[in-house]
Amino acid sequence: MPEDVVSYYVEVLDNDAVSGPKSAMSEIYSLRLPSMDEVFAQADKDHAASIEGMQEALRKAEEAHREMEELKQSVKASGEKLQWQDRQKAAEMLKTYDEVRARMDSLRATVDKLASDLSRNQVLSPATMEKYQELQRLMAEMSSPELAEAMKQLQQAMEQMNPDALRQAMQQFSLSEETFRKSIERTMNLLRRIQIEQKMDEAVRRTGEMTREQERLAGETNSDRAARRDAADSLARAQSRLAEQADSLSSSMASLQKKMEEFPAEMPLGEMEQARREAAADSLSAQMEQSAHELSSMRPGEASRAQQRSLSSLKRLGQHLERMQQDMRAEQQRQILGAMRRSMRDLLDLSRRQEEMKNEAESLEPNSRRFRDNQESQMDLMRDLGTVTENLAALSQKTFGVTPEMGKSIGDAMRSMSGAMRALGDRNRSGAAEGQTDAMGSLNDAAQKVADAMNAMGQSGGQGMGMAGFMQRLKRLSAQQGGINGASRNLGAMTPEQAAEMARLAGEQGMVRKSLEQLAREAAAAGELKKLMGDLRGAMQEMTEVESDLGAGRFNEETARKEDRILSRLLDAQRSTRERDFEKQRTSRSGQDVTRESPAAIDLTTLEGRNKLRRDMQKALGGGYAREYEELIRRYFEILEQTDARNR
Repeated sequence: MPEDVVSYYVEVLDNDAVSGPKSAMSEIYSLRLPSMDEVFAQADKDHAASIEGMQEALRKAEEAHREMEELKQSVKASGEKLQWQDRQKAAEMLKTYDEVRARMDSLRATVDKLASDLSRNQVLSPATMEKYQELQRLMAEMSSPELAEAMKQLQQAMEQMNPDALRQAMQQFSLSEETFRKSIERTMNLLRRIQIEQKMDEAVRRTGEMTREQERLAGETNSDRAARRDAADSLARAQSRLAEQADSLSSSMASLQKKMEEFPAEMPLGEMEQARREAAADSLSAQMEQSAHELSSMRPGEASRAQQRSLSSLKRLGQHLERMQQDMRAEQQRQILGAMRRSMRDLLDLSRRQEEMKNEAESLEPNSRRFRDNQESQMDLMRDLGTVTENLAALSQKTFGVTPEMGKSIGDAMRSMSGAMRALGDRNRSGAAEGQTDAMGSLNDAAQKVADAMNAMGQSGGQGMGMAGFMQRLKRLSAQQGGINGASRNLGAMTPEQAAEMARLAGEQGMVRKSLEQLAREAAAAGELKKLMGDLRGAMQEMTEVESDLGAGRFNEETARKEDRILSRLLDAQRSTRERDFEKQRTSRSGQDVTRESPAAIDLTTLEGRNKLRRDMQKALGGGYAREYEELIRRYFEILEQTDARNR
């Protein structure tokens, strides 16, 4: 337990059988477990040191970056001869980057120790602990081999006094340096957000521990033991210590609110302010001090009543903090998923536009004036991709979900677009189409990576492992499929806008299909696929067909039926692992006559009637009926549709 002290020593005896065994004893050593206050105080200290160190490292890196830009201009102006001053500047710049790298390595050790201490003392929720582990992995990847190699190449070029080699080495180094510099900023901002979650864990943990201690003291106060002077004094001292912890909790909540104010759009500041107001109104510390005073005065009855008031206040505060913690996580996830969803749709839209440009480029005549128009459109597309890149970079400051692999795919797309631009300028039709095709593939790959990250969201703390994780992911895929189904029903006359929307839906359907395929592979590898009794293979096949229909600009009755079957199969898979519950108790009620008016007939000759039939089927299949009843429901609706088809 916290603050417990364990004393130990080692004693050894020999096997002297003549004069008897002799012994030797070591010194007595003591091991003290830190208190909760000490653990959290050290965490605050380590956090502050880490963030301050990263701010200083980032300042130095930005300063070195400015020096590098100045050096580039100087080397460019020097022509064929490298100036001695430029060599000195390059040497100083490399020295600064070495210092920054060493500083970040030192800070990585501090963060590793911080995470280890918090984990060992079991004061973090699984979700927060997982984020510390993600942060540790991110910091471990910062000093990449590419950066070290680029620095080595720059050093060699500088020693050779070769301007061309130095310019080339600086160009290569600038790419790795930018990644390193942005990684420092990202790590710092993520650590600041993780600290808020750690402080929230701290407040919840403190409140829970205090509630349990107050319950223990209240129980002992109500026992016969409290009538003894020594026992009453002991209880009074314990109650006073609890009052001190209430003061510490109040300070911790004030510190938490201050840090939350750094990110006002993401944090439940209103709830935090309300929790602090309620705690102040309840005067927790004063109530506990009153209990201690009553115990010292040998008035256990009055002490008990004060303790009950404190206990009620603690329970109310604990519930408020837990609810606030859940709301904070839910709001952060909602914002992150929303931003990712927008980026994914933007990438899919860029891919669609790129495909249109590629199709046009393939049909251009060598002397066509459309080469310039296509080139200008390609430039617009590159600018829009730059905007998406900026949005994802901003999002990466908030979540680990934005990965380097996404950046690589976007970088590949940008390079392919640049190649297509050059080919269009040279009126090289095949070269332009090739570059645009490659750009399309990279854009689709980036969109898929964003979709995969979205599917992995919300699985921290072990929720993404085993059957529970597969069920959670199936639930999200079902929600995505339901959104596709609903959006496709709202498509009207085929205008250019509707065609673009249909192409976007086709892209989303492809993402859902690929995610389902990945889930099926993972479930098979984990030996869990046989437990998913829904027809996932059939769902994936029909997803491919729906994706093809929407991509070709087709949406008809058969497409709608396929969408309904896909959603139904996904829902089947979610419910397939549920088992029936058995209870010994049964309740019986007398039968009653029930009169219910039948619903009006559905006119299946109209589009509205047929859409209503599908909505009713989706609603029925979402009612949680047993599997055999769902088969009957599905068969009933299929017969209705077949009958309608024959009558038409």
